[in-house]
Amino acid sequence: MAGKKGAGLTEFDREVLRRWARENMRVGRAAKALHLHPNTVRYHLNKIMQETGKDPRSFRGLTELLSELEEGT
Repeated sequence: MAGKKGAGLTEFDREVLRRWARENMRVGRAAKALHLHPNTVRYHLNKIMQETGKDPRSFRGLTELLSELEEGT
């Protein structure tokens, strides 16, 4: 991902990010869809932010991250 070359997002982190977007940035709904505890979703969102420097909880950060996933970077 851009920002930090070679940022180490796991495939699971990427799935959390995609589900977070599909569920309109709602922790409870994303957690239910992923069969996780809401705190686990929060943990992964924090991890994504630390790895990429972009906050997936903001609209701008989320759209940038999803765009980078689509580009395959």
